[in-house]
Amino acid sequence: MKILVAGDTHGNQGHLRYLIRMANAYDCCRIFVVGDFGYWEHTREGREFLDEVNKYAMEQSILVYFCDGNHDKTSLLMKKYNETQDREGFFKVRDFIRYAPRGHRWDWGGLRFIALGGASSIDKGWRLAMEKQHPGKYPLESLWFPEEEMSDEDMDAILKDTSPVDIILAHDMPRGSDPGWGRASPQACFYNQDRLAQAVRVLDPKIYFHGHLHYPYRFDLWHAHEGITRDMHITKVIGLDCDGNAGGDKERSWVIFDTNEMDDAKQEMQEA
Repeated sequence: MKILVAGDTHGNQGHLRYLIRMANAYDCCRIFVVGDFGYWEHTREGREFLDEVNKYAMEQSILVYFCDGNHDKTSLLMKKYNETQDREGFFKVRDFIRYAPRGHRWDWGGLRFIALGGASSIDKGWRLAMEKQHPGKYPLESLWFPEEEMSDEDMDAILKDTSPVDIILAHDMPRGSDPGWGRASPQACFYNQDRLAQAVRVLDPKIYFHGHLHYPYRFDLWHAHEGITRDMHITKVIGLDCDGNAGGDKERSWVIFDTNEMDDAKQEMQEA
């Protein structure tokens, strides 16, 4: 199974159309956007975005999945679609659009996946100021969402299931990953990144995809797996760029992930 994994799309219809075309070109049956998808269904523009993306995805027979980012209104997602799960446990937002809630696990192509959405907004102050200065244009909790990142309690509940996964699909990076571009994360971001680093240590994924930084990079994250023994393991962290309208390089905003190739590699390791 081939999956196109994409960075932040920010409600950009044109970019989603581009990704859907790329998915078709590479024989992918699914797209997964790692947060900041553009879920703003509390606005007219947000509803139009969902409807238009759904229409184009249906025409191309491509399912679009996403986890939440710090700029998605996750509380509304949970309220509207908590009882619309499909057979794999995804929330059915539209016929061809699915949401993977935080901590959701599933299998694709023989591999184990988990979604860990959310992050801290470095522009929180600006967003709150805009809401305060323009209450008619930006009503309360329209630009900044209190539920933007997981709490310690949220992550503790998710990690009660310590069974390993193959792939983490997250919005934020885990603490310890290094994009290598000379920009340190603000301290306010460390709390969420620490939670995600703990998820890496417990769940021991082979690959960790994320967006949020709007910067493409790859990094081998060494960590002590908190299993029966504390052996040192490596997780390949893959950061993705964002949609072109946000200043990103659209050619570097996505990768093709083939579950068959990774499954073959796992089988070879088990037989060795």
